[in-house]
Amino acid sequence: MNKEDLIHKWMNDSLSSEEHKTFKSMPEYQSLSTIRKETDKMQAPALDKESMLASIVENNKKASETKEDPKVTPIWKYISSAIAASLIFLIGWQILQNNDITDIHTTIEEELAVELPDGSSVILRENSNLTY
Repeated sequence: MNKEDLIHKWMNDSLSSEEHKTFKSMPEYQSLSTIRKETDKMQAPALDKESMLASIVENNKKASETKEDPKVTPIWKYISSAIAASLIFLIGWQILQNNDITDIHTTIEEELAVELPDGSSVILRENSNLTY
């Protein structure tokens, strides 16, 4: 049997007499025995269950008294936000979809006279661009 099994059995007080003799012959026996004697003297502090329970109940009461009710947002705020977002989207869409932009290009050795919507005219020489 290995050391760990012997120590485990010794801690659980389940050693046979032969195993106990083997355990006493181990070099660790003296230090383990001292540790066990000292830890057996230790005790957990006594708990006052009633005062602890009273403290917990008191803390819960304080927490529930100071707790604010959650604010409920009226439905009209959600609806107005949705309408505003929809309007912004539609206006942006109309601006981006505005196809009133005209782009005119001339090639090499090409000259072009263009009349603009305001009644003025422009002459484009070769390799020119006009956007309005």
